[in-house]
Amino acid sequence: MKELKLIGADLLEIVDESLDEVFGRGRKRVIYYYLDRIFDIKREEIPENFGKFLRSLEELFGGGAEIIKRVIMKKLDKKLLMEQTI
Repeated sequence: MKELKLIGADLLEIVDESLDEVFGRGRKRVIYYYLDRIFDIKREEIPENFGKFLRSLEELFGGGAEIIKRVIMKKLDKKLLMEQTI
């Protein structure tokens, strides 16, 4: 069985695309601003702090964070499936 690898840049791209899809590009920058200011998570640090990032989304958006997480997970599944078939 082929080993699947997802690097930090892939995860960050997926997070970017997901936030764009849910909120739009302009609002994505605002979310990154609040993540940095309130939760001390810089955009580039999200792959290393993915759990903290998800918890921060829950604090920011409450139950609405589930929508964001679902979009991220769907894109992760798709990326991993594509990697598996290569």
